[in-house]
Amino acid sequence: GRDGTKMELHIKTYVSPWEKAMKGDENLLATLKFAMPGPIEQKDMPRYKSFNRMAMPFGGFDKANQLMKFQLPETELTKEEPEPAVVYQHDIGCRPSFNRTPIG
Repeated sequence: GRDGTKMELHIKTYVSPWEKAMKGDENLLATLKFAMPGPIEQKDMPRYKSFNRMAMPFGGFDKANQLMKFQLPETELTKEEPEPAVVYQHDIGCRPSFNRTPIG
């Protein structure tokens, strides 16, 4: 441009089949939309009653929390048992075969 900014020229090279079919008919060309429609504005959804509920204690959750006061049982610490040694070179002959081979 004259004030030192770049001017970009975009030449339309693609002509859609719709535009080819509407060529010359001004009424049809006026109905052609060159952009996607915007997002649809949703109305406020009605507040339906949900029947997907969990069990409600008698008197509500607040009253149930007041009634359920218990202490955790004391746990005895047990010694950790050592894990058995893993045998990698186990005898293959003692394993059952599930292949469908005829016997006999």
